[in-house]
Amino acid sequence: MLNAIGDSGQAVDWWFAFKLPRNARSPSGSSATPPSTGFEYVYFDDRSTTLTRSGSPISAPGGALYDTLHQIYPLTGAADGAPGFVVYNDERSDGKSDNGELGHTKGVLAFDPATDSGFWLLHSTPRFPTPSGCDFPQNEKDYAQTYLCITLKDFATVQQIAAQMIDQQEPQVFASRLSAGVPADSPLARLTQPLSPADPAPPATLEFTSRGGQAFRCIAKNRHWNSDYWNDLVGPALGVNLDVETWRRGKLAGTEDSDLAHSVLDTLYINLEPLGVDYEWHYTQDHAKWACSQTPNWVVVADINRDTSQEKRGGGGIAFQHPACGRASRRWTRSSHPRKPRRRRLRTRFEALDNCTRTPRCHSGTGAFRVACIWRRRSCWRPHHPFGSMRMVAPAVVPVLVFMGRRWSSGVPRRVARGWICRLRGGRAGPGRCLRRRAPSSGCPSSAVAVDARAGGCPRSRDRLHHALRGSGGAPRAMPRGACRRD
Repeated sequence: MLNAIGDSGQAVDWWFAFKLPRNARSPSGSSATPPSTGFEYVYFDDRSTTLTRSGSPISAPGGALYDTLHQIYPLTGAADGAPGFVVYNDERSDGKSDNGELGHTKGVLAFDPATDSGFWLLHSTPRFPTPSGCDFPQNEKDYAQTYLCITLKDFATVQQIAAQMIDQQEPQVFASRLSAGVPADSPLARLTQPLSPADPAPPATLEFTSRGGQAFRCIAKNRHWNSDYWNDLVGPALGVNLDVETWRRGKLAGTEDSDLAHSVLDTLYINLEPLGVDYEWHYTQDHAKWACSQTPNWVVVADINRDTSQEKRGGGGIAFQHPACGRASRRWTRSSHPRKPRRRRLRTRFEALDNCTRTPRCHSGTGAFRVACIWRRRSCWRPHHPFGSMRMVAPAVVPVLVFMGRRWSSGVPRRVARGWICRLRGGRAGPGRCLRRRAPSSGCPSSAVAVDARAGGCPRSRDRLHHALRGSGGAPRAMPRGACRRD
């Protein structure tokens, strides 16, 4: 009889495992906790009260994952009374490439009609398991992964899951075996054959129970639905707000559910310290796919990401309510934030230089004036840069517009020049910021002042060019050659 085998080596109704990424560290920076190797995991089953760290590596004998899958190994050869199975993964371990038209889904569905039993393992690990054994890919130790294994009630439940997979998840099967007693026209038999992309169909929810009576919901969609799995399907189906952790690298979906009543937030950190496991990691080290609600105690373990590219792929997840597991999952979620980040604004910097012996065309009786408009991204500004308020540290060439005139008062009206500069900056003329004075450079008697776009308001300024363009008499001053303004 097939069962989910727990960490104790005994049959359990269901179990959940969360593998740590490599180099996860203590939140407090304690040297007593060495960095993780990428094979540690925390474990929970139907008999647990909280998540605990397992004493064995994720795929070693004696662990829940190894002992459960060992019931169907080897994955090659004829049935000969052995249990049947369907092993699927969108990143196959047999070396064949991913079919982008089929599902983004990973798992093992095992069954034995003779004993009316089976189990379903849903996980997030690419290229796992291998046909030769329960070998964990070495290159997958860098990221956290999730595993949920359920002892199914009977063989009929296995057939229902297989039928949903054909219409919704569209798994990429790379290893299978049909045991005796499986009809040739059954959904399981069809699932072992090469699948063509399914016809358009609305998402479906399959409700089933484990052998021990725990209720589960398999919420799935196919590639034709073309909407976000978490926002538009799981959140409204459960009617709750969700904290979600998935692989996030592409274009991201919003936070509001399609029912306009709930939201989905992305987890930033996983912190196991409240559960007695002294490890924490950032979401960029996480390939797991799970979600939890604040109330009631919903937990969702899935195989599809929260990413707009996944809208065109089939996939699904298993949702269930369990008070202890729900409380534990809420405690390890350190923080969340809305998925749509604030758009960065382009800022502008201005530099105004007085008459200087180094400035070309400095003639007696004229005030040669230069304004340089330097466009910078905020991320390039460095407050500690030695060049003072300008902080010119852009990684690439930036557009610089230089205005030069012999006499601003007669050539270009001050308000016109100010309007030009403000439009370049993307704003409008108004109460300005303080013009900070820089110390004169060696060899040059002039002073230089600069408009700092982030500086606080100056009580003496009326506009952004107040100090640069206004003299004590309210008009631009004509300075003799080599003269230097010191006000």
